Amino acid sequence: MSKTIDWGPIRALARRVFTDGERLALTRKEKVLLKRTATQVGIDDSEAESALATEEGA
Repeated sequence: MSKTIDWGPIRALARRVFTDGERLALTRKEKVLLKRTATQVGIDDSEAESALATEEGA
């Protein structure tokens, strides 16, 4: 059974970055959020982990 994702935090992050022009800071909190939701959009865990390992990858 798949877990239901609360998309509110992702929407809030997207709004801050894309609408408000805030720079995306990859804090521990943001990395956890992005890793947790990656599989829901077709990105496997290892790929997400690799991409978020550096700021350039994200």
